[in-house]
Amino acid sequence: MNALLYASVACLMFAVTAKGHGGGLDELGCHNDRREGNYHCHRGPLAGKAFRSKGDAKREWRRFTLPLPPKQKRAKKSG
Repeated sequence: MNALLYASVACLMFAVTAKGHGGGLDELGCHNDRREGNYHCHRGPLAGKAFRSKGDAKREWRRFTLPLPPKQKRAKKSG
């Protein structure tokens, strides 16, 4: 029983955590990543893909023969 407890604690201590970012997503479910120098996507049919620019992502979106989604209105920052 103790061995199971110690093994569980050891696994938790060495677990790798994913680092998220606070960047908002646009109408394609993507955003510019200044650190990586690319435009990448988290949602929609382009999720998991990276592009050189938003234009490249839009061209790829059109390959799916989907109409482009409407642009999102930017929310005003409070504070």
